Amino acid sequence: MSPDIPEKKLPEENLSELSVLVVGTTCCDMTNPEFDFLDDIAGDGLVVDSGRMVPLRPEWLESKEDSYAMGGGSLNIAPLVSLAGIPAGILTSLGIEQEQYDIHGRFMLEVMEKTGTRPLIIPNYTLPSAASFIRPAQRDRREAILHTPTIIHYVYSGSMTAMDSEGGEKLGRVMKKLKNLGYITMVDPHTLSKNPQESIRTGEIIEGYNLLRPVLPHLSWFFASELEAMMIAHTFGISLKNKSQEEKNNAFLRQIAEVFCFDNSPRILGITAGTTAFIMYLSPGGKQIGPKRIKSRYTIADADQFVGAGDSFRAGFEVEWVKGKNYSEKFREGQIVSDDLERLCHAGHLMAACYVTRTPFNQYGNIPAHQNMAKVIDSRAEFSDKETLLSALNMLE
Repeated sequence: MSPDIPEKKLPEENLSELSVLVVGTTCCDMTNPEFDFLDDIAGDGLVVDSGRMVPLRPEWLESKEDSYAMGGGSLNIAPLVSLAGIPAGILTSLGIEQEQYDIHGRFMLEVMEKTGTRPLIIPNYTLPSAASFIRPAQRDRREAILHTPTIIHYVYSGSMTAMDSEGGEKLGRVMKKLKNLGYITMVDPHTLSKNPQESIRTGEIIEGYNLLRPVLPHLSWFFASELEAMMIAHTFGISLKNKSQEEKNNAFLRQIAEVFCFDNSPRILGITAGTTAFIMYLSPGGKQIGPKRIKSRYTIADADQFVGAGDSFRAGFEVEWVKGKNYSEKFREGQIVSDDLERLCHAGHLMAACYVTRTPFNQYGNIPAHQNMAKVIDSRAEFSDKETLLSALNMLE
């Protein structure tokens, strides 16, 4: 086997060294001003449309002005957790080309190496490593993408043909087994519409979200973006008419809890909506806290305008969970309190605020260590300026 391809090992051989394992979609996100044509393909949503993708390589992008490649999918999560001081890994598949990982795979492995993220790679000799195409950010519009740990975090439901097979039953069985083994299980949905606002307005049923039905009963945590939650609600037949947006978010969480959380195991359910989060906790004994609305103290950017903001919120949440205040024990024993939920959300908001300040050429440069995050959270200070926040996190020389 080529020295460029690590010896294949069973993932469980390395799990004991990790606190967080992120599983699933890992991709090389590429952007270029010439990608404006994506508006016609993707609208404002995050969708996979591989049939219309054009073959591009990072070398091609690097020769173009305002072009760059960045890590996407699980690379929006695991490296942030790792840089904050938590042992994190990524379990994914990368493509093999001419007896070495292909160019996108090598790029992603380099990101993992530089950020101290443990790669658990399954070589694929048939399919290439995943690559996505990003429309350059525009004013008032988000970017559009085509295309024994404590926590096992799967990204993204609805975008992986193999794991989404059998109508979601396969992923459901995997999550059930992992949860029964004592892991905290989490699955992220994906934005499965080219125009989410229009899908919500018309009440469109999006079949891809039905893949979540066999999965939700076996999750410890479930988070969705506000747009995803509203589309899931329509698909599941959850009525949210004649309510304010906050009432809709709260009603969605309660309905998910009522329909899918029936085995008396502890759960955390949440919705991320830019700089606001909605969260609730269900204890093993049936006690419910929330839904609670937690506003970010760190509003230095419009978080919903950036790809990766929701992913990085989850990363911050996971960092605080692993390094913080005995959350796992309290979670299992029904002792999570309202202040715990608030602190976890502030950690998520803080990580998201740091991540969305990234530049194309320094994707992970502003990721703080947990001890510095904890000091900022403890201060209860609010920030609206990037430099002031990074200074408080000891990120400026």
